[in-house]
Amino acid sequence: MAKIKNWSKLLDSRKLQYENDETHAKATVLPGPDSFRKKWYAIITIQGYTLWSRGLSTKKKAVSLLRDELRKRPLPVLYCTDCGEEIKHVVENERNGESVKYHADCQHCGNEEPSRWVPVGAV
Repeated sequence: MAKIKNWSKLLDSRKLQYENDETHAKATVLPGPDSFRKKWYAIITIQGYTLWSRGLSTKKKAVSLLRDELRKRPLPVLYCTDCGEEIKHVVENERNGESVKYHADCQHCGNEEPSRWVPVGAV
């Protein structure tokens, strides 16, 4: 099995989590709520922006799919929703106690897009 380049595994007993060494993106496998049909979720995010996510029925499938996806994309990139160009500037926009909101600014078309609120330590 090929090594996962540019991603470091973080130690957490509740979920599997990787962090990108250059972009500080997070890749996580976590359980979904009991009411959801899919019981495990694999997610790749950059500062509150979801780049990729899949729901699966078992943790083993979710971990395998996430690791395969990380091998395909050693450096995750955020793209503009309007023009499709790569976004290079993501900055902290607002801070509300324990949460922070980020702001992506496209240099090509001028599109400005806020992220969702994320916990301060989750980025």
